[in-house]
Amino acid sequence: MPGRVEGIEFPDVNRWCHLHLGTQVAEELFRGGYLSTVIGLRLTSGQSIVVKVRRPAERLIACWTVQRHLFDCGFPCPEPLVGPEPLRDHVASAEALVLGGELFPTSGRAAAPFAESLALPGPRGTIESRACGRGLTTVTSTSIHSTALAGSTTPPRPPRSGSSGRHRSG
Repeated sequence: MPGRVEGIEFPDVNRWCHLHLGTQVAEELFRGGYLSTVIGLRLTSGQSIVVKVRRPAERLIACWTVQRHLFDCGFPCPEPLVGPEPLRDHVASAEALVLGGELFPTSGRAAAPFAESLALPGPRGTIESRACGRGLTTVTSTSIHSTALAGSTTPPRPPRSGSSGRHRSG
């Protein structure tokens, strides 16, 4: 049945946080979502996080692993804290709460805007990208578009000097 996961109560989330993060919930900041229930929390440790509760699906572990890799490479995304773990009949994951920023523009599910967001603009219409631990690769924006449509992804951009653009609390 499509739609947001319902019936997740504060005591359920508090137990899950204690079990997987070693701390309890001080305050629920927000709750929303469309296909999952997204809950913003401030923990008793002072850390602000987001817990996402979904129906179990095999793809969730792969999604978490990719997000972890992107974060580790310096891509400005929320830090994944806990991968998918059981919460009643569902699974939940946790990540650092990132304040500010903008929503990614609607793309009609096209891969090209996602590929372009992971690339660093280079000289004369090329895209330079740097994968973790790999050298610099230069490709044209056309090849990024073709590769993205074929199902590949562009490596993440290197961390910016100064602020990384992501919030790391705790």
